[in-house]
Amino acid sequence: MRFKVKHIIAAAGIMAGSIFSTSASADTLDFYGDLGLGFYGSGPLTLSNATITTTLPILHITPPNNNGATNGASSIAAVFTNPAGANRPGNEMVIDFHTPITNLSFDGFVGSLISATDVTAFNGTDIVGTDFLGIYHKTVDFTGIAQITSLVFSDPSSGHEGHYLNDFNFETVAISAVPLPAAFPLFAAALAGMGLMGWKRKKHNI
Repeated sequence: MRFKVKHIIAAAGIMAGSIFSTSASADTLDFYGDLGLGFYGSGPLTLSNATITTTLPILHITPPNNNGATNGASSIAAVFTNPAGANRPGNEMVIDFHTPITNLSFDGFVGSLISATDVTAFNGTDIVGTDFLGIYHKTVDFTGIAQITSLVFSDPSSGHEGHYLNDFNFETVAISAVPLPAAFPLFAAALAGMGLMGWKRKKHNI
């Protein structure tokens, strides 16, 4: 049986695509467990699965089950004011995930009755989702987004403050290699298939 180069290349491509698999595991942002309570300035705050920074020194981790949190992982304050209370449009809090995530949802609990926060989800530099938190409690549902690498919370205008963010639920996307022995049968099957195709084509031309 003779294999043409293009058959081998195609089979190798099939094999290369088969030795990697993706999986997802349930996760959360555990502010309390990773860092504890208190004020943390503008960060960066390094959690086990994300890094958080702000444009003003206002990061505040509150007790578990406080400010609307129900999962025991505590809240983080995203109140876009300086210590003197002056509102500043354009301030941001950024959550950069160490590994891409999917199926994300979280709650925004008002910091005051003049709270407003724009939420933008990114995959790399591409915007993949947006939402708005106003003067009420709301669950942000980004579960339909395949991959998110960062979230940006911004103050849309003067006269607003912000939100406490709670109950982050998502799945961390992991890419793992399948051991070669497990992938080899697929490679062998691909080669056999290519050989069979070549044999049938040759028989047809006789």
